[in-house]
Amino acid sequence: MNSNDPEVARRAHRLGLLAQLWRSARQLRTDRPERWRSYVDLLDVDHRARDADLRRAVRSGIRRVWAHTVVTDAQRDRVLALGCDGVITDAPGRLARAAQRGARP
Repeated sequence: MNSNDPEVARRAHRLGLLAQLWRSARQLRTDRPERWRSYVDLLDVDHRARDADLRRAVRSGIRRVWAHTVVTDAQRDRVLALGCDGVITDAPGRLARAAQRGARP
């Protein structure tokens, strides 16, 4: 279940569902994601958020933190360097090709 509302994520968790919570860059400025770690399985953060806000999300104790919507190599590299576990993208082929080009044999 994916929602932008932490209370909906909490209710989903209580029902036995996996809860994904997405947050905008603006919301992340004041969010305290550590408050959600007991019921959010995946935190989906806006890649345009400030570095400090992304780091706070990554350090929140939520098991998985992914960034959305990543479409360039630079965006991917930045969020992964800040500790995000993965990305949500509309361009998987482009990002996969870039990763393959940079792979070591």
